[in-house]
Amino acid sequence: MHAEGIDTLARGLMRRAGVRVTIVAPATNQSGTADRMTRGRVRTHRTRTRSGLPAVAVHGTPARAVRHALRRVLRGDRPDLVVSGINDGANPGPIATEVSGTVGAARYAARRGLPALATSQGRRTRGATRYGAALRMTLRWFDAHRDALRPGTVTNLNTPSCSRGSPRGLLRTVLATTLPPGVRRFRSVDCTRPATRPADDVSAFLAGWATVTGVPPR
Repeated sequence: MHAEGIDTLARGLMRRAGVRVTIVAPATNQSGTADRMTRGRVRTHRTRTRSGLPAVAVHGTPARAVRHALRRVLRGDRPDLVVSGINDGANPGPIATEVSGTVGAARYAARRGLPALATSQGRRTRGATRYGAALRMTLRWFDAHRDALRPGTVTNLNTPSCSRGSPRGLLRTVLATTLPPGVRRFRSVDCTRPATRPADDVSAFLAGWATVTGVPPR
């Protein structure tokens, strides 16, 4: 709930005309929980984000936070879009479907018939993650799609942190099914090196693109 990425995303979306943001998120770090659902009754409390935006914290997984938002906070007032992130660390390829709680929250929303976006910023080789690039790419995607959102769909957006240059732009591609040998963490990449059109989101991300992929809700 108090992560910088959530606060950065919420403030960025609030600056868009006609947008109302409701913030509901896990109370603590839930990395690696995928779309698992916390069972039974969960504790919740009202709180504020890092910069003071009003929010509701849920003591459960990201998917459970979305469930609570839809059932208890919004109470049937269905949102136009569920946005999960900005996550600290990229979620491309099989990480999206097997590991990521950020994508897991979006998948739960899509199973409820809502359009959902998961957005993540790759980590830097040194120092804390900076979310400016991911915010710019997320808002670019939002501006292009806000009038044509498709119910029941999950979009996974991953923006690299660049050791040189800046992200090449948004590239729609396909979800990789495997990770290249030796690739475990998606840290800073050289966004200036020559790159041919990549085959999937992992190769595109490593070449400096902000990748946009569809993820199956189930």
